[in-house]
Amino acid sequence: MAPVSDGELVRRCRLGDRCAFRERVQRHRAMVLRVARAITGSREDGEDVAQEAFVSAYRALGRYDSSRDFDTWLRAITVRHAVSALRARRRRRPNGAAEVAESGLGGGDEPAAAIEGAELRQRVRRAIGSLPIRQRVAITLFGLDGADLAETARAMGCSVGAVKTHLHRARERLARLLGDYVEGDG
Repeated sequence: MAPVSDGELVRRCRLGDRCAFRERVQRHRAMVLRVARAITGSREDGEDVAQEAFVSAYRALGRYDSSRDFDTWLRAITVRHAVSALRARRRRRPNGAAEVAESGLGGGDEPAAAIEGAELRQRVRRAIGSLPIRQRVAITLFGLDGADLAETARAMGCSVGAVKTHLHRARERLARLLGDYVEGDG
């Protein structure tokens, strides 16, 4: 049996089918969590944002335009909640650095390589966490989540040209922040 389309699930959700909404959550949970965690820089905040995004999506199903891609619509809701969470966190800790989730060491790696890889991942997360919000969102959606420029623009509520500018500036800043690490590797 073919999987049920997003459009059909939305129709069933609008009719009050809770199972259809649970299926939507299961289908899109990994993407929402990935985006939320990457933008907030925190596992806990990411999970809170994901939950808020799904609640908002459920409440807004009546306004969802089925001619639009559901993933892009849900990604945009997730981005809005993640940015709000970042702003709230910055208000609470104005000079605080972004929280960075510690990564565990890989199972089969050599210890030195695993430590170096964990250090690099931590430095990259910190560097991304230090980006201005719009640059962080653009690099997260386009660079890490695999959204194309048009999807990223729709999720961010801006033009493709603005996304390109945010990406360019983010890459420049990341190159400056990580340049010594990369140059020392060669």
